[in-house]
Amino acid sequence: MGLRTYVHRLPHGREIAALVVGSASVLMFLALASYSPGSSGTSASNLVGPAGVLFADICYWSFGAASYFFLMLTAAWARGLYMRRPVFQRWEEATGYLLTLITGATLLELLLPSAQWYGHEVGGWLGESFALLSAAIVGRVGATVCSLSMLLVAFIFITESSVVALGEAMIDGARRGLEWARDSFDQATRARTERRTLAADGPSLR
Repeated sequence: MGLRTYVHRLPHGREIAALVVGSASVLMFLALASYSPGSSGTSASNLVGPAGVLFADICYWSFGAASYFFLMLTAAWARGLYMRRPVFQRWEEATGYLLTLITGATLLELLLPSAQWYGHEVGGWLGESFALLSAAIVGRVGATVCSLSMLLVAFIFITESSVVALGEAMIDGARRGLEWARDSFDQATRARTERRTLAADGPSLR
């Protein structure tokens, strides 16, 4: 009997599994957020003990600040278990999340090349490797542009949305916002002018 079948047959099995995965997500967050790298004479520590220290150290060494991306995945997994929805419904969605992790770590390393994250590279080993490789081929600016483009591709894979349609919607929203701001300014200006006119005409009427 597979694990998934066993969970499905348990009374409230999905709720129990969602609770376990959600608790693991909380422990992961505490391990990452409270991690304190060791210095001379002291060892690394966090709120989750040795297991949390090992987890945080591996994550930060591998992915740097992009390690928090795993919290999003585990939270989505817990929600999927509770809502009876698989985490990845399509292979494109899984590919999009993988691209997000890689390009996110790479961008951190490209934009903050000298930054450190708890004693490790800000993009971790993964971000540093991809940043060095892409910069050696197309330069740092070109690598940044390519990484941003890959993030857009990941967005399309995950959401099945059109970037062009999203851009048009944002432009239309900005245009409507500017029109509203202009109309509000015109109304306020007219009201202020009318008040001044009434104030100027008041003494003459008396």
